[in-house]
Amino acid sequence: MRVRVLFLAWGYSIHAVRREIAGCFSRDRAGSWAGTSRILRRIDRVLVRVRDLCRYVPVLVRFGVRDPRTIRMALDSENVLLELEIGLRDLAILESAIRAFRPDLVFQQTLLYPCYLANSLPYSIPRMITFWNGDVTWWAQWSGTERLIKKQIVTHGVRRASAVTVNSAMAREACLSYGVRTENVHVIRYPGVDRTRFAPSSREDARSRLGIDARNVVLCPRGVGGYLNGDVIVEAAPAILSSHPDTLFLVLSRAGDEEDRRDLRTRAKNLAVEDSFRWEEHVSWESMPEYYNAADVMVSISSNDSLPNCMLEAMACGVPVVMGDIPSIREWIADGSNGFLVPPRDPASLAATVTKVLESPGEAIEVVTRSGIEKVRQDADGESGARRIRELARQVASVSPARI
Repeated sequence: MRVRVLFLAWGYSIHAVRREIAGCFSRDRAGSWAGTSRILRRIDRVLVRVRDLCRYVPVLVRFGVRDPRTIRMALDSENVLLELEIGLRDLAILESAIRAFRPDLVFQQTLLYPCYLANSLPYSIPRMITFWNGDVTWWAQWSGTERLIKKQIVTHGVRRASAVTVNSAMAREACLSYGVRTENVHVIRYPGVDRTRFAPSSREDARSRLGIDARNVVLCPRGVGGYLNGDVIVEAAPAILSSHPDTLFLVLSRAGDEEDRRDLRTRAKNLAVEDSFRWEEHVSWESMPEYYNAADVMVSISSNDSLPNCMLEAMACGVPVVMGDIPSIREWIADGSNGFLVPPRDPASLAATVTKVLESPGEAIEVVTRSGIEKVRQDADGESGARRIRELARQVASVSPARI
């Protein structure tokens, strides 16, 4: 049975690209989000206030915000009103795509923006949600009004979904705590790893193509903002460089804003290590195998996470990984066996562990990386995950075909 799936994601996200290229469904695009992701102007607050009750309250209710107190707080928040204004425009694009494409299923990639717009679609259109950015496990790091709104949106969204997929036991328990029926939650490591694309290859060739001549390369592919703890990586650098001065810290800083990047560069300059850092903002997912294979070690020490794809992809490429020691990561990494764990906010521990990796005999590191490759093969194979997603999509669509 051919299933028409509308794939709903944040179009500029490397995660969305990862899933699209994974090829879970033959591509037949009904619409595009290009040009709708940002409003560069500020909305006149007075004009917005005039339209509040007639324009925004029904929208909040459609998205799942039903509590009167929360609605009142939302109408007093300029950030929330700005997102709603963007949402009204993007919702029109989504509804147009639905009419044109007539999907059997809407497949939401998270319940973050813009995916939660689908909360307002008719019940006759079945929806499937996959969580891949921690939006049910640590979204509560948001604060104030946004936290209240997002919680209600997530709760409403997951309860309405015909199926929810998660990539960790922790995320599964979080979904169940929102009231999702047990039979509707499926642990599927999607998209997993494309093991034909992400595999060990020549380090020398990868470095040559990337223009790297340093003896050691520490790859930091997650970004620079907030919970990603880029400041800890910079603060660990002097200790690492003291024993391994010919080390390059290769930071892919797509996540985080310009202020985050500026702060880290200033911190590196103040510590006199700026010449050992290389910052790259826009690296395509298709180019990532080159970056992994150029590295001696991959570092991702976020304070919150679910199942980071960079960890799996690095492991598949035979690169030792140093990860933040948090519950969701402990589901995958046994310290010293198939990777290494450090407290996310401890520069000294990070420096000691990276130094240990750089100084370990090749045979010892090879034992760790072989174990990592095998872990990915067994539990995160992209082809297996895609097959399960396709089967689930067919099941959901066949039970509740869309009537548009």
